[in-house]
Amino acid sequence: MPVPPHLSPLVSRVSSLLKTPFNAVLVRLYFDGDDNIAWHTDGRKFLGPTPTIASLSFGASASFQLRKMTDCWPSVSPL
Repeated sequence: MPVPPHLSPLVSRVSSLLKTPFNAVLVRLYFDGDDNIAWHTDGRKFLGPTPTIASLSFGASASFQLRKMTDCWPSVSPL
């Protein structure tokens, strides 16, 4: 699915700043600190072996956690 037209300028700006092309957008609304996306693997071969993830937070800060599938403990970055 292509990037929606109303998000194209934002994706273009982030791509330009990071000098990395992006081919997908995930938009998620979190109402409070209890909202989250559960641990999962995207498993998308089209993302390649080392995909770049850009995460933007509008509003309150949140923790963005990534972990290798073999690790027990995540890497946490505040947004």
